[in-house]
Amino acid sequence: MLILLITGKMTTQNVTGTVVDEQQMSIPGVMVVVKGTEKGTVTDVDGKFEIKDIPNASAQTLVFSSVRKPYKTSFAGLPD
Repeated sequence: MLILLITGKMTTQNVTGTVVDEQQMSIPGVMVVVKGTEKGTVTDVDGKFEIKDIPNASAQTLVFSSVRKPYKTSFAGLPD
């Protein structure tokens, strides 16, 4: 599950969220990257992340990768 909050600027947006597992426990160390770019971050000890200044954010896709067992990559489109 992923919780996203988007805050806007004129042409770019910031994306913040928390990555949690099926039991709603936060997952630290997850890589979060805007697909097709080098813009990204890693979740903190509370599973929280922030990526700043994403152009045209509602048309972007976030890629979530973790080396936890089992390895899994997930994709999430950003809401309008």
